[in-house]
Amino acid sequence: MSKVITYRNDSKHSFCQIKLDSGEKVLISMGSGTIKISKLLIGVIPTETIWESGDAKTIMRMFLEGDIKHPLDAAKDKVLTAKSINDLKIMLV
Repeated sequence: MSKVITYRNDSKHSFCQIKLDSGEKVLISMGSGTIKISKLLIGVIPTETIWESGDAKTIMRMFLEGDIKHPLDAAKDKVLTAKSINDLKIMLV
């Protein structure tokens, strides 16, 4: 099962690293109203943007399904359901 490796959500930082079932790692980062999901190389270097948006309606439609959560938590919960980056790309279309 996919799992959270690192999670930080405070006044200065808002990010989460997740290891997918496939062993691939992704980073969810937030800043200035934007959410970005990136593939991590060697678990630390963002190499490929999988999904990104700064549009509030798009973010709400993609991640906020009924429950009121912080956008980082909503994105984390959705990414945790993916088994691989390929699954994640399909899920986030």
